[in-house]
Amino acid sequence: MSHPPTIPVIVESIAALSEEERSQLLAQLYERHLITQSSDKTPIENTGANSSIACDLDILGGEPCVKGTRISVELILENLAAGRSLNKLLYSYPSLDREGIEAAISYGSRCDRGHTLRQLFEKYRAICRG
Repeated sequence: MSHPPTIPVIVESIAALSEEERSQLLAQLYERHLITQSSDKTPIENTGANSSIACDLDILGGEPCVKGTRISVELILENLAAGRSLNKLLYSYPSLDREGIEAAISYGSRCDRGHTLRQLFEKYRAICRG
């Protein structure tokens, strides 16, 4: 019977990975809910080549963000849940586009109900239903 690797062995193995491999590994771990971010952050989904959401440990500590920006999914959903319009968001954040907002909404809709981003998505959806 083999024992699971110790934390130092795991850390050493992860450190040996390329930056891209580390990002992919973290995305898979978050997606499978094997690890979570602090403060009830949503697990990060697998961010494939076609996704507009990216997770990079060097940008906002790995929080899901719109690709190519420092605009987090949480920030977008908080604004929408507070009743802010898409046009106001686009005006306030010039690097953001509609595709990025739609990707953030989609991301929030796929989160587990207990996660912060899902709760923000539900508030936004309630506003849309009026």
